[in-house]
Amino acid sequence: MIRPPANDEAVIPKEAIAQRARIVGEANALDHRSGTALGQLLHGGYIDARQHDAGLRVQRVWSTWMRLAGCPPIALVAHVQGQSASDDDARAAEEWNRAKDDFDAMARVIRTQEASKLVWDAVEMVCLGAVDFRENPVMLDRWPMWGHRFKGALDDLARLWKIASKEAA
Repeated sequence: MIRPPANDEAVIPKEAIAQRARIVGEANALDHRSGTALGQLLHGGYIDARQHDAGLRVQRVWSTWMRLAGCPPIALVAHVQGQSASDDDARAAEEWNRAKDDFDAMARVIRTQEASKLVWDAVEMVCLGAVDFRENPVMLDRWPMWGHRFKGALDDLARLWKIASKEAA
């Protein structure tokens, strides 16, 4: 029987912990959220918990839409045999309609932002994990140029999805 490691430190390579600590501090280096761009922004004090939760919702909505639209996955995924959404046409159509409505609502909010192309790119890169500030620290150096617009979009999305500050983790 395989036993799980006693703590995150046993799973996360020391080099990764050191890189995380440079961005999020020693106290947050082992937090699982520090392995994502959103978590790095949260622990670095760039965004608040409500904005972080809105970013996680962006990730779920966008990833679901991409999967159902037949887009290739952003990261490698394991294919599991079994029933898929396409096995049941009615369920698949309902799931697609829901995903498309969610994506369209999210897209409308992002497109209404000032400098919407910049905001769209920032939301996509950060929320879908296409950027890692440990590997691309220049993006954090440029936070004053894009951060307030990114945060504004997350605030508007949090309102759309009724994510309250007290519910944010």
